Amino acid sequence: MLLNLFWLILGVVMVILAAEAVVRGAASLAKRLRVSDLFIGLTIVAFGTSLPELMVNVIASVDNNEGIVVGNIIGSNLFNLLLILGIGALIREMTVERNTVIHEISFSLIAVAMIGFAANDYLPSLNQDGLITRSDALQMLTVFGLFSYFVFLRGFRVTVDIDLDFKILPVWQIVFYLSGGFIALFWGGRLVVNEAVFFAEYFGVTQTFIGLTLVSGATSLPELATSVVAALRHRDNIAIGNVVGSNIFNSLFILPVSALVRDIPFEARINVDLGVLIIASLALIGFMRYRRRCKISRGNGLVLLIMYVAYMVFIFNRG
Repeated sequence: MLLNLFWLILGVVMVILAAEAVVRGAASLAKRLRVSDLFIGLTIVAFGTSLPELMVNVIASVDNNEGIVVGNIIGSNLFNLLLILGIGALIREMTVERNTVIHEISFSLIAVAMIGFAANDYLPSLNQDGLITRSDALQMLTVFGLFSYFVFLRGFRVTVDIDLDFKILPVWQIVFYLSGGFIALFWGGRLVVNEAVFFAEYFGVTQTFIGLTLVSGATSLPELATSVVAALRHRDNIAIGNVVGSNIFNSLFILPVSALVRDIPFEARINVDLGVLIIASLALIGFMRYRRRCKISRGNGLVLLIMYVAYMVFIFNRG
């Protein structure tokens, strides 16, 4: 078992470092093509923090391990909302523009609701297992595309000077980062999925449980690092925007892309986890109360962390 734990840790390290390499290579290539830092931030950097979830989910879907797919998405979203924002708010109170609450944070709630609808749209009762089909996936991807277009329009209307720490690298180094990064992403993702399946079988729990806990926590480490550093540097919009953007990306891009590979079975009891995610999203909106300068206080952060601990206790008891 210790060897399997080693391979799991190695896989997590590989996907995180590989995602960083892909981001740096792609950002450097974009700079060579004279693309603005704002565009790079809205696309490459935002995409890069979710690469671990994307690779792990696609591999799990190809391998017919759909429990990991669903568990990883919902678990990552809860990890982001409750643990990462909770830790960030404890470091210091975080404020964010009112438009971010109205648009991005509210839309993240809609994204979660779309998962529930896709999984339960043809069922007379939420107590029956559902299925996220390719048709559901195409609808979700369409909504994601429209939302992304809206974000781009808003982003380019904002007159802000963003200076990202990406240098223009030699061509050979860009090729090395991109090719090496994608290869490492694949093999790291493969290790994570294989060992996650092993631990599920070893402890006699479902793959969904492993996805909700072990896999989701591991693949969300880039978001944790980004948001904590942003909070320490008083860049609250980045700390909160990173979490909310990642949740939307997880729900409306990574999950449907996985469903395009193979229809994803959805256990009825996961509706409870979806319900917790909806409550967490509503709590975040409620904390900010739609003021001109919305904030998450240290007290709010503590509440979010308590909610996450309570949720962990619940799913460990559920098994």
